[in-house]
Amino acid sequence: MYHPLLPIFWIAHIPNLRPLEGLGSQKVAWIGSILLVVGIFLPTKAASIPFRNVTISASFWDFARFEAFLLILLALASAGLAYARDYTWLWVTGIAAAFFLIVEFFQSFTQSYVHPSWGWLVLFLSMVLL
Repeated sequence: MYHPLLPIFWIAHIPNLRPLEGLGSQKVAWIGSILLVVGIFLPTKAASIPFRNVTISASFWDFARFEAFLLILLALASAGLAYARDYTWLWVTGIAAAFFLIVEFFQSFTQSYVHPSWGWLVLFLSMVLL
């Protein structure tokens, strides 16, 4: 008998589509928490000064200290939840971190001569892992 969700069930059990499952949810959450804290201090905004060959970089901590502090608290809470193996509340901390990151990412496009830098890659990777 054919069931419409059967192909989805088979895809969900293919090990190649879930590469981090071998590490375990706890270690993945710890890696995401560490990357979130490290990513806060990496260059996330770069400003090119017109008519000069100068580029200035700023970390998330430099231009959004309050949000960066909240993200550090969320990373610590996520690591604590991972230690306690309470993965349902990890969704809450992950979504809250994603909200702050997405808002600040789009605000970096609104200023002239300012563009996002490579630190956002680490921050978005941490968002996915959390």
